[in-house]
Amino acid sequence: NVDYRRVLGIDIGSSTVKIMSGSIINSNEVSVSGIGTAPLLGLEKGKVADLRALSDSIKNAIECVKVATYEEYKSAFIGISSSVINSFNSCGSVAPLLSEKITADDIERACTAAAIANVPEEHTVLHVLPQGFRVDGDTMYQAPVGYKGECLEVAAHVITIPKELLETLKEIVFELGIDSLGIFANAIAVGKTVISTEQNVLTFDIGAGVTDIVLYHQGVVFFSASLPIGGSYITSDIALGLDTSFNTAEEIKRFYGRKNSLDFWLESVVDLSDYGIVDKLITYEFLSNIIESRVEEIVKLLKEYLELVLSEFAIDQVLLMGGASMLPSTEKWFKSKFGLPVNIVLPQQLAAEYRNPSHTASYGVICYGAAELAETFEKKSNRKHKTLLKKIRNLFNISYN
Repeated sequence: NVDYRRVLGIDIGSSTVKIMSGSIINSNEVSVSGIGTAPLLGLEKGKVADLRALSDSIKNAIECVKVATYEEYKSAFIGISSSVINSFNSCGSVAPLLSEKITADDIERACTAAAIANVPEEHTVLHVLPQGFRVDGDTMYQAPVGYKGECLEVAAHVITIPKELLETLKEIVFELGIDSLGIFANAIAVGKTVISTEQNVLTFDIGAGVTDIVLYHQGVVFFSASLPIGGSYITSDIALGLDTSFNTAEEIKRFYGRKNSLDFWLESVVDLSDYGIVDKLITYEFLSNIIESRVEEIVKLLKEYLELVLSEFAIDQVLLMGGASMLPSTEKWFKSKFGLPVNIVLPQQLAAEYRNPSHTASYGVICYGAAELAETFEKKSNRKHKTLLKKIRNLFNISYN
């Protein structure tokens, strides 16, 4: 009794569980009705440290959505951002089963061959994303369904996740009465909503503790990575500089860090009594310098990490998303270090109250899942149709091609 039209998009980040509720109108359109968030507990560096705490985090976020929408949900797509997610490029080859043409099943077999050779034993495959094909040595970029050939090769980008983490997430949502329709890497899911088929772009989803990076060449994924670096590093510096708690520093960062420096004179005084810190005043310049220096360092590290990749691919622009992208200095330093146009991604399909870079991942998870679900149903329908057609032809002794 799963309602495949009304689903949740569960975004498991590095510090927060964010859940978006939506209705699938078709494979390309999702209507969003509410958002719920809760602090992420029990998951440390991609490993389950406290199963009960992790379950409660997801449950609390789901309850927030239910309160906001007055609806019950029985199915969900799960997206995860974690530095334990691995990725690599690989090739696989198979001989087509039919001598006269290559089928979709042949391509699926070739993709499987590309994945299985390099997957660590403790990991399982999340995504196999084709980059290009060869049929008897001839290169092509579209799936060669219907072509004739003796050898099919596929180049693919493969993304994997630890089996234990995958199964744990499935069990948690099952115990909460939710059917898991699919688990995806957030880095890949967000591309569904922001990338066209001809773009050469770098995307950065900058969360609290993880930055997801994807390089798209002509709309195809050629590189991805999840690095253990993000906005919490800025928060830690603020906490140290102001001699305050991490949570208080996060509040200060969210309020003052997202304001353009033009909104303040650098000599403006920030009264920390609003945050429970008595008799402590600082200048906005002091706070701004803390944020600026750490953001510059983060962007510099990302640029250095990507030097080799950027030497191989021409990139037209950088797209930013995630909570830390809302800091004005983030856009500035990406432009400076990468020397490319930089745009912050706002999900334009969402209502104004949800149109925020920190919501891109949860929205992308629903949209990606909707497309995957439609493709799965189409494959099942086609297989049933072919089976029925074959039975009818056999019944009347008609040759089957």
